[in-house]
Amino acid sequence: MWILLEITVFYPLTAALSSLTMAPRIIVSIVLIFPLGFFMGMPFPKGTKRIGNLIDWGFAVNGAASVLGSTAIYLVSFSYGFDISLLIGAVCYLTAFLLLNLKKSWF
Repeated sequence: MWILLEITVFYPLTAALSSLTMAPRIIVSIVLIFPLGFFMGMPFPKGTKRIGNLIDWGFAVNGAASVLGSTAIYLVSFSYGFDISLLIGAVCYLTAFLLLNLKKSWF
């Protein structure tokens, strides 16, 4: 939801605020980025709590996905733009959330 707001509302807002001095722009950036970073950081700790003895595999998969995902999204950003990259990220997080909550008896 926040990413959709980012694309539709916050881009025009940040363009309008670009003429401000540095301090207000930093404050606006923090206000816009903090909630997104906070909520994106929640799935990993929740997942580590649920997998118990498979924690080593969790770190391995997370590390591999971080490397592959950052490389792939870099290519997508240059080919299709930043908006598409944000939407792909939102879809990935939503998919992970749904899979984690789909079957709670996996772990």
